[in-house]
Amino acid sequence: RVAISICKGLAIGSGAKVAIVSNFDLFKCDDERHFVVLEGFSDYVYVRKVDGDLVQDLCVSISEFAGEFKEKYLNYKIIADNEKTQKRLKTFEINANIVEKQTISAINEKIEANDFIELNEISPVYLRASQAEIERNKRLGGGV
Repeated sequence: RVAISICKGLAIGSGAKVAIVSNFDLFKCDDERHFVVLEGFSDYVYVRKVDGDLVQDLCVSISEFAGEFKEKYLNYKIIADNEKTQKRLKTFEINANIVEKQTISAINEKIEANDFIELNEISPVYLRASQAEIERNKRLGGGV
């Protein structure tokens, strides 16, 4: 939210165009079917599943991801954002490659594609409810 506010302020002040680049976009893979797994908090990881043109982003426990991966997606390649994530996956006997972030090329791709967004369309993307929301729902007897 803070970064979005700063971005909007700079764009309004300078008249600059804005392109959205997610953390997932920074990790490139040539395979048409792959996962990008980013370090999360506690037992969670952020996951992008790419299957051709289908892209799905989510936040799940690493054990849930590992179970589903082993059950359904063994033919997919996995990209990990860092050594810690790679080691966490390895505890589930899942191999992941670490690749360098491609920040500049990810931004350049957006610029070259003229893929800009209007300032009023910029908003944060939440892949998981906040911990406070999760705890409140538990107390109220609801799900996560």
